[in-house]
Amino acid sequence: MNSELKKMFRDINKGNFIKKDFFFDKLSLESGLKNDTEAFLEATSHALSCDTFFAHSSDDIELIKKIIEYFYILGAKPYIDKDDMELPEKTDIDTAKKLKSNIDACKRFILVVTDNSINSKWVSWELGLAGMLKSYENVAILPIESIKVSERFIGNEYFGIYKQIREKNGKLVVYNPENEKTTSIEEWL
Repeated sequence: MNSELKKMFRDINKGNFIKKDFFFDKLSLESGLKNDTEAFLEATSHALSCDTFFAHSSDDIELIKKIIEYFYILGAKPYIDKDDMELPEKTDIDTAKKLKSNIDACKRFILVVTDNSINSKWVSWELGLAGMLKSYENVAILPIESIKVSERFIGNEYFGIYKQIREKNGKLVVYNPENEKTTSIEEWL
Protein backbone atom coordinates (compact mmCIF):
# COMPACT_ATOMS: atom_id res chain seq x y z
CA MET A 1 0.00 0.00 0.00
CA ASN A 2 1.50 3.36 -0.98
CA SER A 3 2.12 6.13 1.56
CA GLU A 4 -0.69 8.41 0.31
CA LEU A 5 -3.25 5.63 0.68
CA LYS A 6 -1.96 4.85 4.17
CA LYS A 7 -2.31 8.54 5.07
CA MET A 8 -5.88 8.50 3.79
CA PHE A 9 -6.71 5.53 6.02
CA ARG A 10 -5.11 7.33 8.99
CA ASP A 11 -7.32 10.33 8.23
CA ILE A 12 -10.36 8.06 8.23
CA ASN A 13 -9.41 6.73 11.63
CA LYS A 14 -8.96 10.30 12.94
CA GLY A 15 -12.62 10.94 12.16
CA ASN A 16 -12.12 13.41 9.29
CA PHE A 17 -14.85 11.85 7.20
CA ILE A 18 -18.38 13.11 7.70
CA LYS A 19 -20.97 11.02 9.48
CA LYS A 20 -24.35 10.72 7.72
CA ASP A 21 -26.09 12.23 10.74
CA PHE A 22 -24.15 15.50 10.37
CA PHE A 23 -26.55 16.88 7.75
CA PHE A 24 -29.71 15.55 9.43
CA ASP A 25 -28.65 17.03 12.79
CA LYS A 26 -27.59 20.40 11.37
CA LEU A 27 -30.79 20.79 9.38
CA SER A 28 -33.01 20.04 12.34
CA LEU A 29 -31.36 23.04 14.03
CA GLU A 30 -31.10 25.43 11.07
CA SER A 31 -33.98 24.87 8.67
CA GLY A 32 -36.73 26.31 10.83
CA LEU A 33 -40.32 25.25 10.34
CA LYS A 34 -40.13 24.01 6.76
CA ASN A 35 -40.83 20.35 6.21
CA ASP A 36 -38.37 18.17 4.31
CA THR A 37 -40.22 18.40 1.00
CA GLU A 38 -40.57 22.20 1.10
CA ALA A 39 -36.93 22.68 2.02
CA PHE A 40 -35.72 20.35 -0.73
CA LEU A 41 -37.95 21.95 -3.38
CA GLU A 42 -36.71 25.40 -2.41
CA ALA A 43 -33.09 24.24 -2.53
CA THR A 44 -33.48 22.84 -6.05
CA SER A 45 -35.86 25.44 -7.51
CA HIS A 46 -33.12 27.26 -9.41
CA ALA A 47 -32.10 24.47 -11.82
CA LEU A 48 -31.30 26.94 -14.59
CA SER A 49 -28.95 29.03 -12.44
CA CYS A 50 -27.11 26.33 -10.51
CA ASP A 51 -23.55 26.90 -9.38
CA THR A 52 -22.67 23.61 -7.65
CA PHE A 53 -23.05 20.22 -9.35
CA PHE A 54 -23.55 17.31 -6.93
CA ALA A 55 -22.53 13.92 -8.31
CA HIS A 56 -24.17 11.15 -6.30
CA SER A 57 -25.85 7.78 -6.42
CA SER A 58 -29.63 7.85 -6.76
CA ASP A 59 -29.66 5.08 -4.13
CA ASP A 60 -28.64 7.73 -1.57
CA ILE A 61 -31.48 10.16 -2.32
CA GLU A 62 -32.59 10.75 1.30
CA LEU A 63 -29.03 11.68 2.31
CA ILE A 64 -28.58 13.75 -0.86
CA LYS A 65 -31.73 15.74 -0.07
CA LYS A 66 -30.27 16.72 3.30
CA ILE A 67 -26.89 17.58 1.81
CA ILE A 68 -28.55 19.74 -0.87
CA GLU A 69 -30.66 21.56 1.72
CA TYR A 70 -27.62 22.17 3.90
CA PHE A 71 -25.51 23.55 1.05
CA TYR A 72 -28.42 25.75 -0.03
CA ILE A 73 -28.51 27.26 3.46
CA LEU A 74 -24.78 27.98 3.04
CA GLY A 75 -25.51 29.92 -0.16
CA ALA A 76 -24.94 27.32 -2.89
CA LYS A 77 -27.37 26.82 -5.76
CA PRO A 78 -27.21 23.03 -6.02
CA TYR A 79 -27.76 20.99 -9.16
CA ILE A 80 -28.82 17.35 -8.98
CA ASP A 81 -29.98 15.37 -11.97
CA LYS A 82 -33.14 14.13 -10.21
CA ASP A 83 -34.76 17.55 -10.58
CA ASP A 84 -33.61 18.39 -14.08
CA MET A 85 -36.71 18.35 -16.26
CA GLU A 86 -34.55 18.66 -19.39
CA LEU A 87 -33.00 15.22 -18.88
CA PRO A 88 -34.61 12.42 -20.89
CA GLU A 89 -36.81 10.01 -18.91
CA LYS A 90 -34.79 7.08 -20.20
CA THR A 91 -31.00 7.34 -19.92
CA ASP A 92 -29.35 7.74 -23.33
CA ILE A 93 -26.65 9.72 -25.12
CA ASP A 94 -28.63 12.94 -24.62
CA THR A 95 -28.44 12.32 -20.87
CA ALA A 96 -24.65 12.21 -21.07
CA LYS A 97 -24.51 15.38 -23.20
CA LYS A 98 -26.80 17.29 -20.84
CA LEU A 99 -24.90 16.18 -17.73
CA LYS A 100 -21.61 17.19 -19.35
CA SER A 101 -23.07 20.60 -20.19
CA ASN A 102 -24.35 21.06 -16.63
CA ILE A 103 -21.02 20.04 -15.07
CA ASP A 104 -19.33 22.61 -17.29
CA ALA A 105 -21.89 25.32 -16.48
CA CYS A 106 -21.66 24.96 -12.70
CA LYS A 107 -18.80 26.75 -10.97
CA ARG A 108 -18.20 23.97 -8.43
CA PHE A 109 -18.36 20.18 -8.55
CA ILE A 110 -18.88 18.02 -5.45
CA LEU A 111 -18.80 14.24 -5.52
CA VAL A 112 -20.70 12.72 -2.60
CA VAL A 113 -18.71 9.56 -1.86
CA THR A 114 -20.77 6.73 -0.37
CA ASP A 115 -20.68 2.98 -0.73
CA ASN A 116 -23.35 3.36 -3.44
CA SER A 117 -21.64 6.13 -5.41
CA ILE A 118 -18.33 4.28 -5.53
CA ASN A 119 -20.11 1.53 -7.47
CA SER A 120 -21.83 3.94 -9.88
CA LYS A 121 -20.50 4.13 -13.44
CA TRP A 122 -22.12 7.54 -13.89
CA VAL A 123 -20.47 9.03 -10.82
CA SER A 124 -16.99 7.96 -11.92
CA TRP A 125 -17.67 9.38 -15.38
CA GLU A 126 -18.91 12.68 -13.90
CA LEU A 127 -15.81 13.00 -11.72
CA GLY A 128 -13.59 12.37 -14.74
CA LEU A 129 -15.41 15.09 -16.68
CA ALA A 130 -15.15 17.53 -13.79
CA GLY A 131 -11.43 16.81 -13.56
CA MET A 132 -11.07 17.80 -17.22
CA LEU A 133 -13.52 20.72 -17.33
CA LYS A 134 -12.79 22.42 -14.02
CA SER A 135 -9.73 23.78 -12.30
CA TYR A 136 -8.37 21.90 -9.29
CA GLU A 137 -9.79 24.65 -7.05
CA ASN A 138 -13.37 23.90 -8.09
CA VAL A 139 -13.61 20.13 -7.53
CA ALA A 140 -14.06 18.44 -4.16
CA ILE A 141 -15.19 15.13 -2.79
CA LEU A 142 -17.52 14.81 0.17
CA PRO A 143 -16.73 11.42 1.72
CA ILE A 144 -19.51 10.07 3.94
CA GLU A 145 -18.47 7.65 6.65
CA SER A 146 -19.93 4.17 6.52
CA ILE A 147 -19.45 0.65 7.79
CA LYS A 148 -17.21 -0.09 4.80
CA VAL A 149 -15.15 3.07 5.27
CA SER A 150 -11.81 1.28 5.55
CA GLU A 151 -12.34 -0.20 2.08
CA ARG A 152 -13.66 2.99 0.47
CA PHE A 153 -10.61 4.05 -1.53
CA ILE A 154 -9.22 0.66 -2.53
CA GLY A 155 -9.36 0.72 -6.32
CA ASN A 156 -10.35 4.40 -6.23
CA GLU A 157 -7.10 5.92 -5.01
CA TYR A 158 -7.49 8.79 -7.49
CA PHE A 159 -10.01 10.31 -5.06
CA GLY A 160 -6.99 11.33 -2.99
CA ILE A 161 -5.91 13.94 -5.53
CA TYR A 162 -9.04 16.03 -5.06
CA LYS A 163 -9.93 18.47 -2.32
CA GLN A 164 -12.02 16.89 0.42
CA ILE A 165 -14.92 18.34 2.35
CA ARG A 166 -14.53 17.44 5.99
CA GLU A 167 -16.11 18.22 9.33
CA LYS A 168 -13.99 20.20 11.78
CA ASN A 169 -15.36 21.47 15.09
CA GLY A 170 -18.95 21.07 13.92
CA LYS A 171 -18.45 22.95 10.64
CA LEU A 172 -17.55 21.92 7.12
CA VAL A 173 -14.13 22.78 5.72
CA VAL A 174 -12.43 22.06 2.41
CA TYR A 175 -9.14 20.23 2.91
CA ASN A 176 -6.43 20.57 0.28
CA PRO A 177 -4.27 17.41 0.24
CA GLU A 178 -1.53 19.22 -1.71
CA ASN A 179 -0.70 21.69 1.06
CA GLU A 180 -2.74 20.19 3.93
CA LYS A 181 -4.56 23.50 4.52
CA THR A 182 -8.27 23.98 5.08
CA THR A 183 -10.71 26.64 3.93
CA SER A 184 -14.20 27.21 5.31
CA ILE A 185 -16.91 25.78 3.10
CA GLU A 186 -18.59 29.19 2.89
CA GLU A 187 -15.39 30.75 1.55
CA TRP A 188 -14.90 27.91 -0.95
CA LEU A 189 -18.46 28.14 -2.28
